[in-house]
Amino acid sequence: MRKTVQAVAAVAAVVAGTIGITMGSASAHTATLSYDCFNVTAKYVDFGDGSHSATITINGTVHNVSFTGPSSTLTVPFVSHSGDPDVVVSTTFISGNNEPKTISATFSADSCAAATTTTRPPATTTTTAPPNVSPDVVVRPATPTPEAAVVVAAVAVVATPAFTG
Repeated sequence: MRKTVQAVAAVAAVVAGTIGITMGSASAHTATLSYDCFNVTAKYVDFGDGSHSATITINGTVHNVSFTGPSSTLTVPFVSHSGDPDVVVSTTFISGNNEPKTISATFSADSCAAATTTTRPPATTTTTAPPNVSPDVVVRPATPTPEAAVVVAAVAVVATPAFTG
C-alpha cells in the first residue's frame, strides 16, 4: 500500500509540476513600453506561437496592432517637443490565462527638442509707377534773337501715351 501511495504522490507531483509550468509560462506574457520623442515602442515577450493582437493607446488615441510568434517589437510614430504635455501610453493584450492585461507608462516630453518654427519673409510686390508726364520747359533768352522773332507764342508740349490693343 505504501508503494501505491508513493506512486500516486509521484504522479500528483508530476501533474502539479506540469500544471505549474504551464500556468507559469501561460501567464508570462509581458510587454514593455518606451518613448524617444518620435516613436512609442511596445516590446512583447514570452508569448506563444501563433497570432496575437494588442492595442497601443497614446494620449487617448487607440492603435490596433498585431504580431505573430513569441515576441515582437512594434512602433507607432508620435512626435513631441519640449514643453508639450506628458505622453501617456498603455498597451492592452490578452495574457496567457486569456484575460486582458494592460501595461501603462507616462513619458515626459521635456527632454525632447524644442519645436522649430519656420519663418517666411513677407511676400514682396513690386509696383512700377508710371513715369511723370509733364510739359517740356522752354527757356527763352532775355533778348530776342532773329530766330525767336518767328515764334509767336510758346505752346506746351504734353506727352500722350499711345495705347495699342
